Amino acid sequence: MKATIEAIGEKAWDETEPMLILFGEKITPELREYSIVQKFPKGQLPPDLKVGDTISFGEVSYNIEKVGRLANENLKELGHVTLVFGPLPTHDELVNAIYLNPHTLPEVSVGMTITYPKE
Repeated sequence: MKATIEAIGEKAWDETEPMLILFGEKITPELREYSIVQKFPKGQLPPDLKVGDTISFGEVSYNIEKVGRLANENLKELGHVTLVFGPLPTHDELVNAIYLNPHTLPEVSVGMTITYPKE
């Protein structure tokens, strides 16, 4: 399953915060500045993500280390998930987050493909 990056908010990428916030096309104007807008093929939903799967930005792949309890549901309903490129939390994990390794932010650009695992 592939999604295309449609827009990148001015404050969506910050090296001091190792995370990216993804939303589908129905994003509110207030969140657009802080988010990456992704578009899935018409009529297709992303699969349920699980530990051990990979997500790729262009040619760079990341391994899923942890999936928050609401991440899959929100990804399907809103195209929304927070991708965290940092160490796994010992407490206060984000319920809508997917924790990825390696712990470095990917370079992203409009038109880039995000590849999710196949079901």
